[in-house]
Amino acid sequence: MNNYMIHKALDKKLEQFAQAANVPVAWENTPFTPPVSGVYLESDFLPADNEDFTVQGSATLRRGVYQVTIVYPVGSGTQAAEKLASAVSLAFSNNTALLTEESPVYINGEPSVFSGIRDGTAYRMPVSIAYVVTA
Repeated sequence: MNNYMIHKALDKKLEQFAQAANVPVAWENTPFTPPVSGVYLESDFLPADNEDFTVQGSATLRRGVYQVTIVYPVGSGTQAAEKLASAVSLAFSNNTALLTEESPVYINGEPSVFSGIRDGTAYRMPVSIAYVVTA
């Protein structure tokens, strides 16, 4: 198992959610034009240090955070963003197993929804989703 496969599994899950919710996603390092509504998701894959937990070096624990940021226009209040953040959290609930060709990627704990941050044009509410893989 490698970061490419983990990232792919997490992106696939977010894509399924986004299609069902009819919300576009600004994928990492990909050209994106925000919709007229100003409502969309941003994804960030943040792997942490790997840990070898056997003497033989035959099993690696891979952990990290998959962050999905809910983006709404400034001045539109917080409730709609909070509702979408809750839906993202539910889609990535604790112990959700994302199947891959090698090992499942497990969501490790309930996602954390943080307070929104205003910038010049958007209100951004991050949802941090911890994952773990043993391979």
